[in-house]
Amino acid sequence: MRTVLLLRALLPCVSLAALLSGGPSAAQATDPVLYFSDLASGPATGNGDPSGGAAAGQDGVVVTVWGRGLGSVPADVVVTCGGATAARVVRLANADAPADLWAWHRMQKLSFQVSHLAAAGAGTITATRGGRTSNPLPFTVRDGRVLFVRTSGDDATGDGSYAKPWRTIPAAVAAMLPGDVTYVGDGVDQTTASAYDAAVALGASGEPGRPKALVVSPGGRSRVGAAGVGRAFFAYDGELDRPSSHWVLSGFTVTTREVGLQGFDGSRLVGNFVTAPEGDGLDGAIGVWGSDVEVLGNELTSIGGAQSGKLYHAIYLNGTRRDDPPRAPAERNREVAWNHIHDNRCNRGINAYSEQANSAFLADHRIHDNAVVNQHGDGILLGSYVTGRNEIVNNLVVRAGLGPEWPDDVSSHAGIRVAAGHEEAPGTTVLVAHNTVVGCGYPDGPIPDESGQLYVQPEGLPYSSVTIRNNVVVSTGTPYAAPATGDLPPHAGGNLFSGAGTAPSWDTSAIVADPRFVDAAGNDFRLAEGSPAVDAAVLLSPPLSRDLLGVPRPQGSAPDIGAYEYAGSGGGGSACTADATTLCLNGSRFRVTATYRDYAGHAGSAQAVPLTSDTGYFWFFARENVESVVKVLDFCSVNGRWAVYATGLTDVEVSLTVTDTTSGAGKSWTNPLGTPFQLIRDAPFSCP
Repeated sequence: MRTVLLLRALLPCVSLAALLSGGPSAAQATDPVLYFSDLASGPATGNGDPSGGAAAGQDGVVVTVWGRGLGSVPADVVVTCGGATAARVVRLANADAPADLWAWHRMQKLSFQVSHLAAAGAGTITATRGGRTSNPLPFTVRDGRVLFVRTSGDDATGDGSYAKPWRTIPAAVAAMLPGDVTYVGDGVDQTTASAYDAAVALGASGEPGRPKALVVSPGGRSRVGAAGVGRAFFAYDGELDRPSSHWVLSGFTVTTREVGLQGFDGSRLVGNFVTAPEGDGLDGAIGVWGSDVEVLGNELTSIGGAQSGKLYHAIYLNGTRRDDPPRAPAERNREVAWNHIHDNRCNRGINAYSEQANSAFLADHRIHDNAVVNQHGDGILLGSYVTGRNEIVNNLVVRAGLGPEWPDDVSSHAGIRVAAGHEEAPGTTVLVAHNTVVGCGYPDGPIPDESGQLYVQPEGLPYSSVTIRNNVVVSTGTPYAAPATGDLPPHAGGNLFSGAGTAPSWDTSAIVADPRFVDAAGNDFRLAEGSPAVDAAVLLSPPLSRDLLGVPRPQGSAPDIGAYEYAGSGGGGSACTADATTLCLNGSRFRVTATYRDYAGHAGSAQAVPLTSDTGYFWFFARENVESVVKVLDFCSVNGRWAVYATGLTDVEVSLTVTDTTSGAGKSWTNPLGTPFQLIRDAPFSCP
């Protein structure tokens, strides 16, 4: 009560009902956006979990979707699946764990339960907030069991029901049938090898349309593998001596010595955190083989160390290899998207590559909306044996190809590298478009001709068409295109180049200029007002509908160059997108966020609640416990400045950041742990 009374004294004109409900705000009018889900199919009944007042057995699986603009609390959003309103929204939070998709993508994560009223068969998931409905995601309602692994379970007596769960993940895997969805509860860990030097061997496969799914319960944490365990999840069926296909693995915290996750035909690897500080081998921390595999929204960090060799990568898109004829069947349709790949000592961030005389061609890759930051080898490679139709679009690649060299061999060092095409598969296409590539390459490496922001190897060009269009390419010391790049045919690329002089001759419509990032030193590579990249892109066919942050393209008369669409004043919208942790004040000109750290060392992003057009508050631990209030006021007619006022009702550490999206200027204030929140009264932003 003390908190509420003090807040009323500070804001006497705000009603208590509006304060606790969040109140109306124009900043909340941003359309919700959905990117992907953990499950693409599952049953609408049979879930025995009674949590949150659910009727045991009545409704179906709990599905998690990742998106933006979904509101602040579960009550803000209505989810529809299979034509029926969700039985309940289980959880809504920033997507910062286990995979941190907040840092670069500013995503939220929403979990809901499919209603027993959902229609059987193919349908969609949508989210509606404030009368605005998101884009649809596909979801098929089908039969199957809903099973559980919990710390209270018993492998000997459990049957997988909520009342009698299993205790370990291997016990669940041994009993699962195609179509089953098993929820792994908080604290259920498997950190020792159970078979094949693997923490979990997946065994028998699922089926097309009826995968087997292992999903960590919303809000829970399950650790699989350890630094000394060769494989965390091993996709292998020992009885039939073949790979395990058609699996879904989502929400795990994975540590490995070599391979953390594997995906074969029809598999989905979604929302996992993967690390391998002692990693090495002829593989990737995430390994992919086969067709129709999706690697979505994972975080990979500390993959590899000084011991790692040239052939170890973060994500490795591989295929069947053989020397003797006939050629192995093509493996196609891999999607690698919305992943956060950062601070890795292994070679490449995303590596699509194969070799040997009669190996399978690797066809049709969609690599989009990834953030690859601080990678020692190439950020993204489409290499040997890649054929078909391939896209590298909407990615942020910053400081990739950094070096140093590996202890066993040397390699190229580029942000994006293309070596696709094969004499037996003419017609290969590669589109490299709307990426932002900054500060890549290793100028002191042993192969300087293969160092740069971009590198297109000449060997595949007779058999492929490579189009490089609408990219922002910024050099901090290496060429825009590595000197060994092949002779690309001239085309109207419309790329923006900065930092290394004249643009490559193959781009007949290049722009050479400072891209005017919001704050490159602070790792904010969005476009500021006045950027020459705004409305300057060459229109693609088909065009990209959204940028890396989900902003619709175009915002102005034409799309913008690079991974980000400018949405500030004059660009058709607001660069501030209100979400669970962001206030957008004064016509969405000002973006306000906060973080906290308590006495136990727990830290996180503060949850934002708008009050009026210029005022909002943040809470840390419970919505009804207001912690800090902030407003941004227009004093332009008084002193030509915008003023920031903030106060708090806490003595935990608080860092408050306000950004003027019009100018790109920002300022942060920090209140130390153990000190009652000190009044902030400042005028850091100039008008208009």
